[in-house]
Amino acid sequence: MREDFGGELRARRERLGLSLRSVASAVGISPSMLSQVETGKLYPSVSTLYHLAAFLDVSLDGLLGLSPEDGEAVGPGAPRRGPVQRADDNPRIEIEHGVTWERLAAKPGSGFEPLLVTYAPGAMSAADDRLLRHPGLEHGYLLEGALILRLEFDRRIVRAGDSFCFPGSLPHLFANETEKPAKGIWFVAPESDTGSEPAKGGSRSAAEALRALRDSI
Repeated sequence: MREDFGGELRARRERLGLSLRSVASAVGISPSMLSQVETGKLYPSVSTLYHLAAFLDVSLDGLLGLSPEDGEAVGPGAPRRGPVQRADDNPRIEIEHGVTWERLAAKPGSGFEPLLVTYAPGAMSAADDRLLRHPGLEHGYLLEGALILRLEFDRRIVRAGDSFCFPGSLPHLFANETEKPAKGIWFVAPESDTGSEPAKGGSRSAAEALRALRDSI
């Protein structure tokens, strides 16, 4: 995985003519934090990294050197084009705090990221017990284990078989307080009907697809 992605984020922001302050405000972090991410002095949380990539309309895989932005394979173990993506080809992002993301098969430009997320025992989605906020919609299904979801002032237990959905603008934190790993499927939508800033590119968002599905039932 690339360690110099901060410079790529800064270059992309400058190409779009966006200020440090405007991007930081859009993804719910401080300008000083974004500056430290861009200069490589700070590694962002999983959620912050994803929403920076989504807001700036860059491929998370390409940003981290997991695959090029056009989806071409780059050597052994790289994702292949086609309807089936083998488990061994899943791009994997291991973040500090014990959280691992595996990027699942998805059509480029589809407007959402399907992820297999694993929380090791004691892992949490942000350091220092800090609640996160970000644009978009966060929803998923827990396959195994159990997680604590802190959502504003509420504390909820999410067990295997449970699902969740909430606006990312609500302060939240996931934590695994058990002695066993917790694993689930997350669908992270950069655009939603929550009033957050839509991602650039004009692709149909996951939220719009979900609304169409609900209307058809």
